[in-house]
Order: sequence, then structure tokens, then C-alpha cells
Amino acid sequence: MSKAPIIDATKSFFEISVSASCPIFTFPATAYWDAMTFDFLCKPEIVAILQLLGWLLLAFAAFHAIKIALT
Repeated sequence: MSKAPIIDATKSFFEISVSASCPIFTFPATAYWDAMTFDFLCKPEIVAILQLLGWLLLAFAAFHAIKIALT
């Protein structure tokens, strides 16, 4: 089963650098596109936006939890 072509294809689909302070995703080049590196999570603006979204999600969940508890 581990020698199946579909399993081998998923092993090298993308690589994640775990030694850095932020995740960097790299999709290898194929016949259809060049290698793509996604390092946008390293930018402080994106981190701030994600933190804000986290707080908004927490507020939304708390509101609905209180709404359910009181009805």
C-alpha cells in the first residue's frame, strides 16, 4: 500500500519548515507551475489580523453561548 503512486504523490505535495518562528509552506514546481513559497504568515500585519479574527470569533461564540444559556 505504501508503494502506491497516490501515496507517493501525497508525500511530496508540500513541505513545511518547522525550524522557523513562523510556518513557511513550499509547493514544489511541476510541469504546470513554478515552485510557490507561502510565507505571508511571517508578516506582523497578517498576525495582527489573525489575532483580531480570533478575538472576534471568541466574542461571537461567547455571545451565542450566553444566548443559549439564558433562553
